Amino acid sequence: MVSFVKLSKRAKITWVTLGTLVIALPTGLWTVNALTPSSVRQALPASASNVQEYYSDDGFHGDFVRCLQADMPQSEMPRFAAKLGLLQRYNAKRDAKLLLGFTTSDAISWWQLPTSLDGAYFECKPSSSSYSLAKYENGHVYFKAIAW
Repeated sequence: MVSFVKLSKRAKITWVTLGTLVIALPTGLWTVNALTPSSVRQALPASASNVQEYYSDDGFHGDFVRCLQADMPQSEMPRFAAKLGLLQRYNAKRDAKLLLGFTTSDAISWWQLPTSLDGAYFECKPSSSSYSLAKYENGHVYFKAIAW
């Protein structure tokens, strides 16, 4: 094992610098990520209120679920969906075979399920096992994104 005492001053500085980066970089990235609003929250209009958001990931495989519920005017829904790239509209006859839904296995006390998917804006990527879905109902916007 190499002793720090036998290393040159330059080598010691290099090791201390690398050790600091190994600790500080992930900590800094986590802090920035925790303090930055999600892209979904940023897409909401300024008039949105009662915003509640849930996010969970497995931390390793890229699997995640994000749920957001907020009050907003119905007139803002097309713009909200467009900002998120949700350009398709759900039609039960055409899209029933897609694996889309608002249910979640995670217990979120505030999460309410829309009564149907009809008219929801969505983007589905079966090749990457993911989808994003947004629906306006009863004065609320419901958003769910999931990857598995």
